[in-house]
Amino acid sequence: MPGFQCRLQKIGFVGCLLISLLTQESVADRPVSARALPKTHAASFRSESSLTALKRASIVQQRLQKRIANAPVSPFPRPRALLPVVDHPDIHDNHKIIADEILRLLPTNCRSTLKNFYVRYDNPVQRGLAGKSSIVLSGNVPDDEFRALLIHETFGHVVDLGCLTGLPESGPSNFRDGKETIYRSDLSVSFYEISWQNEQKKRLDSHDNDFVTGYASWDSFEDMAETITYFVLQEEAFRARALENAVLNRKLQWLEANLFTRNKRVATGLHQWDGAVPWDATKLPYAWMGGNSLARN
Repeated sequence: MPGFQCRLQKIGFVGCLLISLLTQESVADRPVSARALPKTHAASFRSESSLTALKRASIVQQRLQKRIANAPVSPFPRPRALLPVVDHPDIHDNHKIIADEILRLLPTNCRSTLKNFYVRYDNPVQRGLAGKSSIVLSGNVPDDEFRALLIHETFGHVVDLGCLTGLPESGPSNFRDGKETIYRSDLSVSFYEISWQNEQKKRLDSHDNDFVTGYASWDSFEDMAETITYFVLQEEAFRARALENAVLNRKLQWLEANLFTRNKRVATGLHQWDGAVPWDATKLPYAWMGGNSLARN
């Protein structure tokens, strides 16, 4: 039909072809352009009846659909850009990805606290170190342990010492980070005071079972870091213990009130509480699920 136009973007090539054929009495006088069809099929549409052409159009449609089904799948879009603090050429890719995921779980206002992130592959004596704004981890540990160490150092030390800070006008607390004063309005102080008189001296009424691990009883800062790690990775065991221990229950309530959302579920703990306090939360088995809901913002 003179002047016939078809909008390929709406009904597709084969649909346009069928409409074109149905509006003509015969394709003998008006053969379909060879440029409009795959080369292997173009010649067969010349000098045929409409009925035959419709049948062949159906065959073309089936073959095109088969081609589409067998076509290679386009690759998924590239993952989002890594956070600059972890995206360094001397850090292995698996460690970059783990670190990027964990840091994105931080409270938004704390994420920029970390300024320096290093991974050592020369078998350092210590698996992890952290201060207010820096973390150094060993890259010679399994990925699950690397992730657990990062949770311990990031949430337990960088957030605690570098993000949760108090105001001088509130006055000094009984706790100090080396020579630095920790002020009373610092949220962390209310956690420390559950089991500690100062950063190194426990309350007189404290017991070994009041700490999630043996390492947590080392000082107030490791108590915070290990409690957080145990909660994130071994929540089921933590809650079971908190039902029987009022001090652990207070620590659990503090975490949920000040740091974590209630429905975080980024890991399933595989540690079974048997009455024996484990030494190190970063060594306990767990299944990582990941997610983007963990910390309060």
